[in-house]
Amino acid sequence: MAAQCATESLDNPLWQFALDFYPFEDAETILLECQQQGADVLLLLGALWLATDNGAWPDDEDFDLALEGYLSWRSSVVEPLRGVRQTLPKAGRDDVRGQFRERIKDLELEAEHLAMAGLHVVLDEFADECPEDEPLRDSVTENLRQVLKLDGADVSPACMNALVDNLLAFVVAKAADHHDEVESADDDVEQDDMEQNDEDDASQPSGDN
Repeated sequence: MAAQCATESLDNPLWQFALDFYPFEDAETILLECQQQGADVLLLLGALWLATDNGAWPDDEDFDLALEGYLSWRSSVVEPLRGVRQTLPKAGRDDVRGQFRERIKDLELEAEHLAMAGLHVVLDEFADECPEDEPLRDSVTENLRQVLKLDGADVSPACMNALVDNLLAFVVAKAADHHDEVESADDDVEQDDMEQNDEDDASQPSGDN
């Protein structure tokens, strides 16, 4: 996995989605609650991202084999780093142990970043398309169900529903932002056209003698 990740793009659509979604409203709190109940946050993010891209979580043996690289990296690198961080006391940054904990946390985040790069490649290759006209809520719910089944995680329905609701709100917010950006771009084009017309009029020779 480490050698494979070295050739993968760290700046990929799944990573960009995670950066946008994680700080959105209650997403971080909900995801960490899911993690405490046994879920893999990175796989949950993968499931959510797929649904927003009309993708269904793969369900075949080839995908399961390809995912082994991610699972191996998780168990041998990400989880041990997380375990070390969680055993260290939360001290001030001026404290030597606190500074050490921060370095471990940075390594953990880097390891997760590498893990998501590998996960994106696998999902991008094997993901199926969601059934035509399937509501996004149903697509998200099914993807999450597949992820929880993969690890045998027993996450409460309340936590899953909150995660789905948060994603739907995120999609609506992103669509509104995109609409505003399009309108702003249209206004800029219209303003440029008006200014160009004014310049053209000013450059025309006067008809007066």
